[in-house]
Amino acid sequence: MKKDWRGLSIAMNDKLHQNARAGLIPGLNKVLNAAREAGAIGAVLSGSGPCILVVVNAGNNNVIKAVSGAIMKSWATAKIEAEVKQLNIQKTTTKIKKISEEDYRRTISPFWGDMIASSAV
Repeated sequence: MKKDWRGLSIAMNDKLHQNARAGLIPGLNKVLNAAREAGAIGAVLSGSGPCILVVVNAGNNNVIKAVSGAIMKSWATAKIEAEVKQLNIQKTTTKIKKISEEDYRRTISPFWGDMIASSAV
């Protein structure tokens, strides 16, 4: 995997949807800009909001603290209650395995009942 942080940063500048939604979230653009200025690789509105996704290099605790602080300060300035949650990226791949219909039913039925198991046929 190539660590193309500049490419990721550019890709996270959503020009299609984010501008239309920004007016619905007071202070959004200031928060995203503050995160980038504090050292985030990228910052973007997640889906239709209200969450934002900020990518920071995990190896630099000073940048993580600076970005978190800048985000919280910007939300406070906009009088928006917020919190920052640090999540880690999964470093292993997900493996997909083909299973029999019988194993599928045995796995799904306890959670979703016969309706979903039978609709998967």
